[in-house]
Amino acid sequence: MSATVTPKNMFFYDFMKPWLGDGLLLSAGDKWSHHRHLLTPAFHFEILKPYTKIFNKSADIMHAKWQHLASEGSARLDIFEHISLMTLDSLQKCIFSFDSNCQA
Repeated sequence: MSATVTPKNMFFYDFMKPWLGDGLLLSAGDKWSHHRHLLTPAFHFEILKPYTKIFNKSADIMHAKWQHLASEGSARLDIFEHISLMTLDSLQKCIFSFDSNCQA
């Protein structure tokens, strides 16, 4: 079954529409196909490939921080905080070429 004929959960879509609008995530049929066709080149593997180094470096920073916390005997870890900082770090480097060191 292709995505253009997969039934949509209208309750969910109606609920999310005020926040997400009528873009790719909530559209269907020809409108979805058109939006998808426009966006696909931006997410081609060759376009995204250079960013993997940035993502890996951000993940390595987070991993080193976790190792340090584990070596100190920390019993709890707020995963949400660490993942959020890693995401922010990666986005700032990819979008703005800015190294904020926000994971430090």
